[in-house]
Amino acid sequence: MKCKICGQRIDSPDYLITKDYNYGGDEEFRYFECPYCNCLQLENIPEDLGKYYGARYYSFSMNAIEKKTNERMIQKLMKIRDKCEISNRETKGILGKMLITVLPRIAYRYIGIYCEKHSAILDVGCGDGYLLQLLKEMGYQNLTGLDKFLETTVEGEGLLIKKGEIQEITEKFDFIMCNHSFEHMDNPQEVIEQINNCLNIGGVCMICIPVSQSVALEQYGGYWVQLDAPRHLYLHSEASMSMLISNTKLKIKEIVYDSNAFQFIGSEQYRNGKNGADRRKFGELVRFTMLSLLKYGRLAKKVNEQRRGDQAIFILTKEG
Repeated sequence: MKCKICGQRIDSPDYLITKDYNYGGDEEFRYFECPYCNCLQLENIPEDLGKYYGARYYSFSMNAIEKKTNERMIQKLMKIRDKCEISNRETKGILGKMLITVLPRIAYRYIGIYCEKHSAILDVGCGDGYLLQLLKEMGYQNLTGLDKFLETTVEGEGLLIKKGEIQEITEKFDFIMCNHSFEHMDNPQEVIEQINNCLNIGGVCMICIPVSQSVALEQYGGYWVQLDAPRHLYLHSEASMSMLISNTKLKIKEIVYDSNAFQFIGSEQYRNGKNGADRRKFGELVRFTMLSLLKYGRLAKKVNEQRRGDQAIFILTKEG
């Protein structure tokens, strides 16, 4: 067997057996970790990945209007938090600042840091376009989103969200992001090379991904919530990401570990027999908040400082 990232031969891989604990089912999936680049990867990628997504998948239901009252309330709170993060905490109001303290979304801060309102922004794997529509509300004027599983095109002044993949793009962009979508792509090397092609000189690419060298994976194994089998095809490491960009003009400017209490609480829920629907119930969300404040938030901060958190933000720049 060969690693699909670094190409090294692996004679006796150690397999991690897991299931789709998010949506249920008895189908088993096998992952193996390359001992050379530390990328954890799904052994056999299903031919029809689309059946594991659909309208129920969270990134395609962010803008759904038929949500329950408590879900709509949570969505409103998320928007307040996200706008506060993008504006780098300049949004007025105590609520936004409190929300980013309890459950931060650090990656969104980099949009505010690196993008002007006129910057050409591409979101690869954008789901239903929640983030792009939020940016449009905030005055951003040149927004494009792509998702291979999207069914409906959204188009407006300065906004285009459509079904597609980055390999189809010929335009240039100032800022490209893969916000927890890169791990879903079955051809990461090809995607990185196309990002290199589509990014303007001096532009920035932000890739937010779960990472393999984490305390949560060691502790929970197949119940690790960010495995999300079989949708997550590759759980990268710093080493495997460096290998992917090595033959491009992209350089790693910064790696920020931004994992939160979810890595522990979500994994505990899976291990205790709860699925994704259970996890999103209002009572569980309240419990999540309390556990985050009382215990797991501090633990997440500690493992991030050790560079052992279960997700990271890779900031890439393109040199001339």
